[in-house]
Amino acid sequence: MNISKFLRAVGLSLMVFLLAGGISGQAIAQKKKKKSKKNKQKSEVVVPTEKDLRNAEMFFAQAEKFYILDDFVKAYVYFEKSLEYDPNNPAAHFKMAEISMRRNQNEDAMTHAQKALELDKTNKYYYLVNAEVYKKTGELEKAIQVYKDLMANVEKTDEFNFELAGLYLYLKKFDEALGALDKVEEVYGLNEQVVFQKQKIYIQQGKLESAVAEGEKLIKAFPDEPQFVLALSEILISNNRLNQAQDLLADYLEDNKSAEVRMLLGQIQVEQGEHEVGKANIHVAMKDPKLTIEAKLPYAVSLFQQLPKEDAKLEAKQMCEMLVKVHPEEASAFALFGDYYFTLEEKENAQVQYLKSLELDDNNLAVWQNVINIDFEKEDMDAAIAHSNKALELFPNQAMLYYFNGTAYLMEKNYKNAVQAFEQGRKLSSNNEQLTTVFYGQLGDAYNGIDDHEKSDKAYKEALNLDPNSEHVLNNYSYFLSLRKENLEEAKQMSEKLIKLHPDNGTYLDTYGWVLYQMGDFPAAKEFLKKAVDLGETSGAVLEHYGDVLFQLGEESEALEYWEKAKVKGDASDLLDKKIKHQKLYE
Repeated sequence: MNISKFLRAVGLSLMVFLLAGGISGQAIAQKKKKKSKKNKQKSEVVVPTEKDLRNAEMFFAQAEKFYILDDFVKAYVYFEKSLEYDPNNPAAHFKMAEISMRRNQNEDAMTHAQKALELDKTNKYYYLVNAEVYKKTGELEKAIQVYKDLMANVEKTDEFNFELAGLYLYLKKFDEALGALDKVEEVYGLNEQVVFQKQKIYIQQGKLESAVAEGEKLIKAFPDEPQFVLALSEILISNNRLNQAQDLLADYLEDNKSAEVRMLLGQIQVEQGEHEVGKANIHVAMKDPKLTIEAKLPYAVSLFQQLPKEDAKLEAKQMCEMLVKVHPEEASAFALFGDYYFTLEEKENAQVQYLKSLELDDNNLAVWQNVINIDFEKEDMDAAIAHSNKALELFPNQAMLYYFNGTAYLMEKNYKNAVQAFEQGRKLSSNNEQLTTVFYGQLGDAYNGIDDHEKSDKAYKEALNLDPNSEHVLNNYSYFLSLRKENLEEAKQMSEKLIKLHPDNGTYLDTYGWVLYQMGDFPAAKEFLKKAVDLGETSGAVLEHYGDVLFQLGEESEALEYWEKAKVKGDASDLLDKKIKHQKLYE
């Protein structure tokens, strides 16, 4: 029997019960009713009157209506009412068992499930609901017995040996599980799912030869099907029987064609040291358009792990070129080519391939992030803004994209848009403390850019509450305070903390020197600013700062020299030209 048809048959018969087991409803306590003598007498009536049957049918129909509408509380009440008139209706007990299972009232479910089966031992669904309740309560041995009784009493139910095997497996009763699977094969013939399950059991038992024999049965029965050869080969490989797997694959290829089989054979041959013939087989498989790109990617990726070795570099490039040629409509082929160039630090070429990948399928967040990262490395903020905006249209809930977007706007001094991006990203990163810290730090910079110092200071403080050692925040917050000549003692403490952690960082030394300058401690400021310059921190701003402190100390000619150097470097203050022209300090 075809296994897919068989499984569908099992699935249909079990669907309602599996769903019942997966739905949790609110457990609603049933009110205990004192049964009157009249009701007690009625429950003892074996044969209901015609009027009773009509009433029972009416309430049953109402119950079914509510059941269909998923109003299980009312459905239960009406099924219960129906039983008052016909207490021996197994269908009503069955339905009440189902509802109680949905409401996690397992004891009540068992009562009605057992009653339904007691009243009718020919309906397989009554057995199944009993089995499901037992499985739900963990009474697996009882569930096993129910399945055995089902198959003994109801015809054409042998497929439930599969359920039986599953329970035996869970209980680690491997021999019993194998027996149940053998019965499935006796009734339905050889099928792959039974064989695969038996192989797993044999492997767990350490009976590799038996597992191999099962696989060989499938290959013998279906000699033209490559998936069975591949499946057995994987078992052999995982048990270090490479020679046996290699022979199996090679034998298959003598009479059949399969790129997937050839690919696996080639990989084994390479592993066994047969590099030339192995790679030849791999390349043949790679060129076959019938072999999916997904089947080819793992080998290509394995080559990347050997980069930048020259031989791997050449083969990996050839492989990527082959993939984009054979699969020109596959975005993943171009993304892989981009990864190849990215690994080799050839970022321009990488971005070209990434963008081709996105043209075919723009629903790949990792590729977008790589593209934007390359924009930043190229210092192309216009491209970073454009790409991050496009990515945000596709992935509006990705906090990192707001970080990229806001940072690009920040670097372009578009502080308003930067604030908007960072605020949105901060909201999305509430469950990630590290990322939230970063957003607060960026918000501090952006709010400072629009001179909203109150919000800027608040953002910096929020960042430091989360990470007191945030280098970005300690440096920028202290520097901006020094520019405003506010809270200089606090600025000094933050900057001092940084240079103790990083005594040779020119940027941090410049900040500390400038805080000291604003505090009027020019000799100390000179010491740290000079150290920053000596360490190679030669931006226009640092050189101008050093010139300023030299001027304050009376070293005017040296000050002019550094102002002029600052002008050449750029990125200095608007007052620099005036300082040079008049050879005088302006602040």
